[in-house]
Amino acid sequence: MNIRSALTIAGLVAASTAAHAVTYNAASSAYNSTGPFTVCDGGTCQNYSTAMQITGFFETAAPLPANLNNAGISGLVTNYSFNDGIEAYQAVSLNTRKFQFSATTNGSGVLTQANIFVEKWLSGAAPHAVNDRLAYLLMTTGASQATRNERCTTIGTSPAGAPDSCTGFAGASGRSTATGSGVNFVAAAAPAAGGVASIPTVTEWGLILMSAALALIGLATLRRRTGI
Repeated sequence: MNIRSALTIAGLVAASTAAHAVTYNAASSAYNSTGPFTVCDGGTCQNYSTAMQITGFFETAAPLPANLNNAGISGLVTNYSFNDGIEAYQAVSLNTRKFQFSATTNGSGVLTQANIFVEKWLSGAAPHAVNDRLAYLLMTTGASQATRNERCTTIGTSPAGAPDSCTGFAGASGRSTATGSGVNFVAAAAPAAGGVASIPTVTEWGLILMSAALALIGLATLRRRTGI
């Protein structure tokens, strides 16, 4: 291996550490209003309260690109987990559906606005049918809404490409809702404003490869100097 090859390996190792998974944590306040169910017409009826709030996170395989404008990012999302105070929405659940994930970012790739919609089937089994009950959670920067025990009227594929999703709803008297002022998502590893971004951590294998590359460079330099 020559010096050029060694430098190439070192460069690839450094580049591989730059594309890392990012966790975006939800930051929200308590709901400001609720809509309790009137008559429990089926399913499991339960009301929200203004002491509850949305919590959770989503993860992407790599940092979001810069200058997105309400662009779909579902393909980048590798994991998510949200809780609306009653229902938990987890990517690993067979009853949860990724309905929509859209994002707006600034020139540095910082998430400035999000539009996230997830669903969770509460009754029936896949493939689901009309009148099965579900819960859904809408999270945007400006407003949020949690709904549970809704009645589904249309089954289809979500904008995010998830089959067996509910794409149409009808108000059920057993439905309950809660609304909030909005949800912001903050990258867990985001640098402080005006600060210097931290250097990505190099993996153990990356250190081994980089050390080997540097050793080869040193050996080649020594040979040139000594004429070996």
